[in-house]
Amino acid sequence: MSKRRTIVLLAIVPALLGVVGDVALARQGFTRHGHWSRSWPQALDCWRDHAGTYHIWLSQIYNVAFQQRDVFEKGWDALLQVKRAEDTELTLISGPLWNPLPKLSKTKTPSPPALQLFTRCLPLKEGQSTSEEVIWKMTLAVDGRVIDLNRIRIPSGIKMVDRRTLPEKTDESASASK
Repeated sequence: MSKRRTIVLLAIVPALLGVVGDVALARQGFTRHGHWSRSWPQALDCWRDHAGTYHIWLSQIYNVAFQQRDVFEKGWDALLQVKRAEDTELTLISGPLWNPLPKLSKTKTPSPPALQLFTRCLPLKEGQSTSEEVIWKMTLAVDGRVIDLNRIRIPSGIKMVDRRTLPEKTDESASASK
């Protein structure tokens, strides 16, 4: 190998590795705002300031915390209009939401009442300039007050998984029930 070719390789290889590394790191991150598609219903805009967005490759995970029942319910009806994958799953939990990037976000994930949306971008179709974002999984951290399952509509075709846990009985409540 000539000296000139060696010098060129020594200059190009680190630059290429730097670019690849930057691209890989840019594919994941966390922002303190709901960055879902502007094509989603406007009624969801009131959730943006209470949301966090995890960017992981071609997927996004949105965490939204709620304080008021009417804000959740108004947005929930609008959320049901967003395109979902055919095999969308709704998981019910009673604890905090999952944090996919704990070292990057440095924030606690919301505890109930909260919602987590997992989305992915569909491949571009001919003539499209932007890819379509679809929901493939939803997690509701249910509290029974703000997020009350008796007050919201669950569309047919959504697989429900109930992972809520009952509160443990204390010695006082166990003796009171005897």
